[in-house]
Amino acid sequence: IEAAKSWAEQLLRQTPQADAAARIQLLFETAFARPASADELAKSRAYLTALGASADASDPRMWQDFIQSLFNLKEFIYVR
Repeated sequence: IEAAKSWAEQLLRQTPQADAAARIQLLFETAFARPASADELAKSRAYLTALGASADASDPRMWQDFIQSLFNLKEFIYVR
């Protein structure tokens, strides 16, 4: 939880004017060393919308929750 919080705060400092899609791409590139696919991007945006991204896309708690979900993806958990 603390790692996700720290990463979310860093993300928002690093991308103060970026939109959600740019932030999602940066997170995927950092976590998985690849860009998000079109499907992953669409699902990520839907997830963020459900978390309330339309209200405040700069809410660090929203990004922390999203990052925690990335931590739980099999691609992040298992080293290839």
